[in-house]
Amino acid sequence: MPRVPGGYTIQSKDDTTVLEKDCAGRIKTLLGDKVIYTPYDTVTADGVKYPGHWSWIYTARNMPSYNGTNVFNWTAAQKR
Repeated sequence: MPRVPGGYTIQSKDDTTVLEKDCAGRIKTLLGDKVIYTPYDTVTADGVKYPGHWSWIYTARNMPSYNGTNVFNWTAAQKR
């Protein structure tokens, strides 16, 4: 699994606190290709739609994946 030094970022496109259209550009400017950026359209889990700023729910449920590896396993594989 490739190491991505910048980290793993998850955001909902309907986040009204931190606008995705602004944040995605900032992440790319600051970290370039050193970050895995996963945008979601909404925050919906088990049929419940949550506010857009609650995108942490996806991480808490270990839902995001990168190259077929879920976020917890990806994080555990990273080294300093």
